[in-house]
Amino acid sequence: MLLKVSLDNSLQIGRKLHEELSLLTSENEITLFNQDCGGEKVVQSYLKLLQWWNSLSKDWQRKIVNTPFKLVQENLWFQLSQLSFEDLKQWYQGIIQRSEKSSENNGSRTLPPKIWKKVASEIRPQKQVKRS
Repeated sequence: MLLKVSLDNSLQIGRKLHEELSLLTSENEITLFNQDCGGEKVVQSYLKLLQWWNSLSKDWQRKIVNTPFKLVQENLWFQLSQLSFEDLKQWYQGIIQRSEKSSENNGSRTLPPKIWKKVASEIRPQKQVKRS
């Protein structure tokens, strides 16, 4: 339940930012708005999360909010929203497998947030350094 609450909070912030941005007409207003909200990167993270969430089917939304975590930090939602759909499916399978293994080992299916990040990090392609 807390997992859904944390997601809903982040989505609500994204909706509010989107709504307020849609009312702005000049680049200067948008720049000031971004600065007031913690920077363009912060604003874009919430907007991307909202867009990503809205692109998922109801079935996938249900699966995600029912993953075996109690609560995660906002940055982990942002990390998940950067995955392609194929990568999201792989992330989900990794989480379910770890949860089943955890249940066998210690009787609890609930995973710590570090597992969320670890599985996502294993899936996301690493940035390659270009060498001259």
